[in-house]
Amino acid sequence: MSMNDRTAYWLDTARVGDEYEIAEVTAEAWRDAYRHILPAEFLADLDLNRWAERVRRCRADGIPTFVAGQGERILGTVFVTTCDETGYEEMAELKALYVRPEAQGKGLGRALVHCCTRQAIDLGYDAMCCCAFTENLSARAFYLALEAELGSQIVCRVAGKDYWDQVYIWRDLSALMGRLGEVASQFNAYRPRPNCGLRRLD
Repeated sequence: MSMNDRTAYWLDTARVGDEYEIAEVTAEAWRDAYRHILPAEFLADLDLNRWAERVRRCRADGIPTFVAGQGERILGTVFVTTCDETGYEEMAELKALYVRPEAQGKGLGRALVHCCTRQAIDLGYDAMCCCAFTENLSARAFYLALEAELGSQIVCRVAGKDYWDQVYIWRDLSALMGRLGEVASQFNAYRPRPNCGLRRLD
């Protein structure tokens, strides 16, 4: 299957046993996107177990993690929850949207945002936001291409240092669904992945 063939991809909610692979996707995306932002020694020693535990906590709290992949391999991940940033508490928040570097530019990120937008609407939200490093220009281009508006900038602390995050906002989720609908349909959105069995955690 070609990496360029969108019909070869699947979208699903994470299964028990996916946690560590989701953490691996996150780490690969961090090392690629943040290599000019965060210290190299910090990126070389990321705590994958912490991210895997976050997926387990989300599941225990009834928050699904959405995953995209090809064959047996997970290529992207995201989840949506209530925003806890001051001034945005009435919005859903798109969190931890990451796609493996070699799978970027194929529409997987948009398809995953579509999953979260639909989830946010189902939960009764009218608006959704997300945060990304102000220096992360690829994330800025991605969110602005989806017609997000710029919100405030907030401080986040990573690796013992303060960085600025940019808040991106979608105030009309129905309009966002319309912009994302075409790419989601190309990926046969919400069609379960092949039955690959449980994934090992080691």
